[in-house]
Amino acid sequence: MSAEGPQRSTHRSAATKPVLAALFAVLIGATVAVALVASGDGDHPATSTAPASPPIAPARTAPPRSPNGTIPGAPRAPAFRSAATAAAGQLRVVLDARADWNLPFYSTGVSCDQADRHPGWYLRDSTGRKITFMGYPWLYAMDLGKPSYQRAWAHNVVNELVRNGYDGAWMDNTDTTMKYDFANYPARYPTDGDWRAATRSALAYIGPRLTAAGKLSIPNIGAWGGFPSVGNSYLQNVSGGADQKFVKWGYRAGIGYASEEHWQSQLDNLKYTQSQGKYFLANTESSTDDEAAAVYGWATVLLGANGRAAFALRHHSADTWFPEYGYKIGRPTGPESVNSDGVHRRVFTKGIVVVNPTSGQYSASLHGTYSGTGLTRVHRVTLAPHSAYVLIGTTNSARGD
Repeated sequence: MSAEGPQRSTHRSAATKPVLAALFAVLIGATVAVALVASGDGDHPATSTAPASPPIAPARTAPPRSPNGTIPGAPRAPAFRSAATAAAGQLRVVLDARADWNLPFYSTGVSCDQADRHPGWYLRDSTGRKITFMGYPWLYAMDLGKPSYQRAWAHNVVNELVRNGYDGAWMDNTDTTMKYDFANYPARYPTDGDWRAATRSALAYIGPRLTAAGKLSIPNIGAWGGFPSVGNSYLQNVSGGADQKFVKWGYRAGIGYASEEHWQSQLDNLKYTQSQGKYFLANTESSTDDEAAAVYGWATVLLGANGRAAFALRHHSADTWFPEYGYKIGRPTGPESVNSDGVHRRVFTKGIVVVNPTSGQYSASLHGTYSGTGLTRVHRVTLAPHSAYVLIGTTNSARGD
């Protein structure tokens, strides 16, 4: 969670049946495709599409900042108005490429000026110096374990969400470890165990306050795939969780794919959130035109989604809509399965999803006739390492080979 973000959207749901969610996704400097994954009826996309540091405040050193704590002239986090509706048996994909960099809300839950009136809110090292984030020397880390900071953050964010009609807050970041954040651990939290306890206390206070106000709380759980039990423990008092580096990290095509073990951990985290009735926001990083990465991330989401998941190919620029996002593959006929070679699949009433998270190339029988992604009426596909297909058609058997 971060004072660097509640990043919020302006979506208001208009579902005609029981609403599964009115999910928002606002990512710093990124335009994203957002969608709710639900059981489809075959007449709509059966599924569809839709970073790392704890609470922070802009530093006084480096770029000067305005009274509300933002840096003059710097990009503001864009908001995305999604008109998605989702009900049992129906969901739609939403893409909004409008980025407004001058929105009337703080980019932090607590402004720099407010934090300066409470020096104890700043994290400090053993010498008493304020701590900044690795790679972000202008951003000071805040002490999310301080009850007074938690109260201020929740008060400010709830008021902003209610005043502007936003659905909820993306809390960036809620990390499972500090090793990617600080060169030196804070004196107050010398171990990851200490930091995790502070994080849980913050979520236990903040999450229910947002819920009571009718707002979603979605922590961006850093290194969730590496520390799944820790990330899962963060979900208890919030609406769900986000994985910013889902199955791939980095903004270049062809690199940064998760190992098979890490991929499985991320898929398991997705399944866990669904089993708990929580939302899961998956963000796969790559270049904007990397269709292979988009399909791989999207297909992985489809393996485990159960009505409360969203996907975005995340890059710090405009998003790209890929045709696979709109394929009308119907509703899942059951859970996903895995072959002995490590290829995963999930059969839908009008389609199939096949994913190869391994480092080897494999051929997979589809046990049916399918088309999509340049293929026409095929019965078998060859999957390169870290690749996937989302296809339309009918199956004769749900069993893989």
